[in-house]
Amino acid sequence: MTLVALARRKIQQFGPYKSLALLFVPLLIVEPLKIAGVAFAGLGHWVAGACIIVGAYAAGLLVVDRLFRVVKSKLLTMKWFAALGTIWDEARRRASDWINFRRTGTM
Repeated sequence: MTLVALARRKIQQFGPYKSLALLFVPLLIVEPLKIAGVAFAGLGHWVAGACIIVGAYAAGLLVVDRLFRVVKSKLLTMKWFAALGTIWDEARRRASDWINFRRTGTM
């Protein structure tokens, strides 16, 4: 078994609140990196600052997306999270319908 599969199995055993806390860990690491990238760019190192910002965004998206897919079932056991998820899914569906209507002219 690979290290990634082993970590996924261990994470899937977490409870809902521990899963939510685990989801915040990458955010706590990535957000200061974005600010550091802006500060670095402010010092005149534009290319390096932009690379830090883009890298932080990419790493954050990849890690958070992967973690969210693993812990989503646990998070949906919390009523407030499930309600927010329903609202989010409905908003995404409406936006998609609107975009399709604007593109094709039909629902």
